[in-house]
Amino acid sequence: MNKKGIMKTRNNIADVAIDRYEKSKMFLLVLFFMSGLAMIFAGFWAELKLNRFLQFTTKHSYAPSYVLIGTGIIVIFAGFFACCWSSDKGNPVIMYACSVSLFLVVVIEVSAAVAMLVFRKSWIENFDAGMKDAITKYKKFTPYFDTEVDSFQIAVIKMLWGPHIQ
Repeated sequence: MNKKGIMKTRNNIADVAIDRYEKSKMFLLVLFFMSGLAMIFAGFWAELKLNRFLQFTTKHSYAPSYVLIGTGIIVIFAGFFACCWSSDKGNPVIMYACSVSLFLVVVIEVSAAVAMLVFRKSWIENFDAGMKDAITKYKKFTPYFDTEVDSFQIAVIKMLWGPHIQ
């Protein structure tokens, strides 16, 4: 017994520790799940909004947005199953599954960053060649192409000088 007459047992301390562990685990799993949702939304945003700007490059690829969407789906499934199985105490399979999925996500993100660094110069050259090609084709083809060039110019101007420009 302590000074206040309350009996502290090892079992009570262990129960508090297990309870705090469960709460922190659920918080991290929900955070993991939300990061998967953010990756999916970023992939869809890249596919829908940035796709028209990437068409100005000479070598257009849909791969980055699909990699983001696929990685986000993997993260969501891993987070969902980990949340469903987190009520099983002492099950090491959950920890291994979460560790493997986190490792895969980190590998995919690191490989994407390395690819961006390696191919940065060629992407800039392709974008430069694509923009020169778009300028020479301006007002020569379809009105759709002209509106895409105009919207790209407006987006770049807004990005550089602020959103107050119409």
